[in-house]
Amino acid sequence: MLSAHTDHAETTVVLHCNNADIALQYNVESREKLMVSRAIAGSIIGFFDTFGRARRTYATYSELSRLSDAALARRGLKRTDLPQAAYRSGFDTE
Repeated sequence: MLSAHTDHAETTVVLHCNNADIALQYNVESREKLMVSRAIAGSIIGFFDTFGRARRTYATYSELSRLSDAALARRGLKRTDLPQAAYRSGFDTE
């Protein structure tokens, strides 16, 4: 989530990502600079969102790969299904 507060010529943009807040303060001389700053902040947020999803995918794959074939079968999975199952856990939003 991105939030911005403007007070005269100074702007604070706060990035909320994975329970960490990053505050950026800067002077804004024009609306264009603010828009560019928000675009950069959005890119940073996107990076950390993707990084978090990748970590979740890796954790799921690691957890599933430790299971026996019988335990995987009880979950309706085969060992060859693990990469796809892990990817879905991290990147599918449905």
